[in-house]
Amino acid sequence: MTLSRRSYPSFLLSGTSQAIDAAICALFEGGCLGTETIEGTFNQRAYFPPGTDLGALTRKLRRDFPDLHLGPMTMVPEDDWLALWRKDLSGFALGERFFVSPSWESAPETGRVVLRIDPQQAFGTGTHDTTRLCIELLEACARPGQGAIDVGTGTGILAMAAAALGCQPVLGIEIDPAAARCARANVKRNQLESRVEILTGSLADAKAAPADLVLANLQRPLLDREIPRLATWLEPGGHLILSGITVEDIEDLADILAGLPRPIPILRQYTAGTWAALLARSSA
Repeated sequence: MTLSRRSYPSFLLSGTSQAIDAAICALFEGGCLGTETIEGTFNQRAYFPPGTDLGALTRKLRRDFPDLHLGPMTMVPEDDWLALWRKDLSGFALGERFFVSPSWESAPETGRVVLRIDPQQAFGTGTHDTTRLCIELLEACARPGQGAIDVGTGTGILAMAAAALGCQPVLGIEIDPAAARCARANVKRNQLESRVEILTGSLADAKAAPADLVLANLQRPLLDREIPRLATWLEPGGHLILSGITVEDIEDLADILAGLPRPIPILRQYTAGTWAALLARSSA
């Protein structure tokens, strides 16, 4: 028997359904990969990437949500984590044009474009509201023949959706080598290798040619830091899709975009619960 070399930190959240729901946003801002509902309760177990230091996040949760109880941290072996993904993930419609199907299921005949996803260790199966909002904005602005860059590509779902909508070439950038391998496998699984390239590395190291469309579904602190760089990757008249933010962040992001050397005004904002996604366009 081969032992798993990676383990995923997790902890249990218990309390009222209102307290747990209120904390979910903070969990994902803290890098949460996903949550599992404990059967018969409102309680949730939250999972995080290997190596995550949960100390600061748990202190913030205890401060901001005093009615929430956080159980002890446990380490979940990689094999158990993947089994949880498979148990909870089934096919679903995404946006107006897509159907996401796990690689181990047969997709139904829906008339939608099927994207086959095996999440492995990567974030972004399409079930999170930020990914759904990005897909909706992508469907609204993507055009055949446009180049696209997906920053923090995770499973590669947004990059593959852009390619399926006719964008070419599409570059996905991912700093986590395990997630990048997952994205490449998904690209191959969907026979999109000729359109989508996955680059492993940081944004600072990435050499990206300007594109008509740049997508970034990232945590707020990373967006704050990287928006100026993303703006340099955008062709004049190109569209920028930003998510990973909350409704409360919209005004701050609008100010950052307006303060760029070449301002990028927001055209649309979509929201789902506390989450938001923005569509902005640079001047031609």
